[in-house]
Amino acid sequence: MDFWQVIKNRRSVRDFQDKSIPESYLKKIIAAASIAPSGSNKQNWHFIIVKDKKTKDKLKSAIEERMQRIASKMKSSRARK
Repeated sequence: MDFWQVIKNRRSVRDFQDKSIPESYLKKIIAAASIAPSGSNKQNWHFIIVKDKKTKDKLKSAIEERMQRIASKMKSSRARK
């Protein structure tokens, strides 16, 4: 598959399955992410893999709460959505 085909066929997934990702896949994903370009080539990222369901749920709640606080400060109703 060439680059343009990958770009054209890219899609977002928002309906996730409740099954774990094989360790080998995670390693490949992190390897690919770690060679991605970064500002000034600093590569100052850190990767954390969260597998525990309770921890994921806590992260989700914290993010949703923060997004609601940010959205509530927006003047435009369109932006709040």
